[in-house]
Amino acid sequence: MKNLQSVLYFINEIYYNIRKRKEDIAVPVALNYQLSIFGEYSIIPSPEIVTILMNALNQSTNEVFLPNIVNTQQIEVPSNKISLISNLGFVTQDQRYSVVIQNNRIDVSFNKMSDYEVEMDEFYDLAERVIGTIIEKLKLTANRLAANILMLTECQDLNKINTLGRLFLNGAKYYENKMMCEWSTKCNAQSSIRISDREEKINTITDLRSTTSTTGEEVAVLYHVDINTLQQNTRMRFVADDLKSFISEILPIVKDIIIDLEGKVSNA
Repeated sequence: MKNLQSVLYFINEIYYNIRKRKEDIAVPVALNYQLSIFGEYSIIPSPEIVTILMNALNQSTNEVFLPNIVNTQQIEVPSNKISLISNLGFVTQDQRYSVVIQNNRIDVSFNKMSDYEVEMDEFYDLAERVIGTIIEKLKLTANRLAANILMLTECQDLNKINTLGRLFLNGAKYYENKMMCEWSTKCNAQSSIRISDREEKINTITDLRSTTSTTGEEVAVLYHVDINTLQQNTRMRFVADDLKSFISEILPIVKDIIIDLEGKVSNA
């Protein structure tokens, strides 16, 4: 595509290259989607397990998932020694989707690493099938479910960021006549949803903050929405069938939050 400009952002240790037309400022861009389950897992990445899961994932998603061993560090208490753990993972051929199976959680993620756009519903439909397949093949249950969405909207200039900072934040007197070039705000509210005809309490956490490109010349607003079942409930109760119910309940909440915030950003 002609007349595209590239803007590079470094967010959460990842570089995101946003390619867009100049007039596309204020169009929201999805940087990351994630669906996670939590539990007590110890999945050894043996050749047999790798083959079983790879074949099952490819069949259930019509994507090409390839094995990907992910090394993580773990601190051993009380010796304080750091050990390296090899976790089983998968990544699609086009690098759009990744899966990481750790000892206490399983994540399916989309990271915007190219010009390819993925709709929220499209991702969570695939993520449900991925985690559902892993649960069924490895006979797992979970005690928590979580979804994370990270989106970015570019702004025209620093004045817009300043206006938004004043809209979302009530600062101390010192800041009243100052340019708010950088700011953030975070809120968590608890409510209840229905998962497979059971009532579950959830946290709905929205983190809103300003950010700049790597050159410092472009400014944007980041929206991070995290919805998760309560950490205090440790009962291993979630199975594959619960994923669809969880997603159908939380996606309308996420979309309402994003639409509401986008409206405030556009009208500031």
